[in-house]
This record gives sequence, structure tokens and C-alpha cells, in this order.
Amino acid sequence: MPAMAFAGLDESFLQAVYEGDSKEAESLLNLGANIESRTQKGSTALIVASARNDSEMVRFLLSRGSRVNSRNRYDDTALLLCSTRGNTGCVKSLIEEEV
Repeated sequence: MPAMAFAGLDESFLQAVYEGDSKEAESLLNLGANIESRTQKGSTALIVASARNDSEMVRFLLSRGSRVNSRNRYDDTALLLCSTRGNTGCVKSLIEEEV
């Protein structure tokens, strides 16, 4: 289902991130979507991308200013999710951003 099928820029942006569609995510950010918008479970786009093990999307979101230390309702951070899933590329990108 295309990201625009969901109501609102923020919801569409989160859907694009979930689907790994960085071009759509970038377009939606350029239209005014909030990079720190959250899912119903409190996850930011960066946390969603990390949970999906999507290193490319993680790098894209970091380049657009996503906050590394945001937490969801379960107190998970993007770094925690990447590390528990063994995604070393994602972990490296997040650590470099924190430094």
C-alpha cells in the first residue's frame, strides 16, 4: 500500500520509513512531515528503521537530523534495537552520530 494512503504527513512518513522507501520519506519530510513523529507505541522513525534492521534508512534519518537517544514507550532506543538484532552497520552509524 503506498504511503500516501495513510492520513496525514506524519503517518505517511512513518509508513514510508516502515516500508524502507527513503525517496518517499524524503519527499514527505520536504512537505513538512515531522522527523520526530511517533507511532502509537511511541517509536520514532529512527526506532522503526532500527527495529526493521534497515541500515540505509537509519543513515538517511540521521542525515536529516533524527534524534539518536529518543525512546519509545518500552524504553527502547534505536541503538538498543540495532544491537540486539546484530546489525553492526546500524550500530556503527548510531554510535558515530552520538560522538
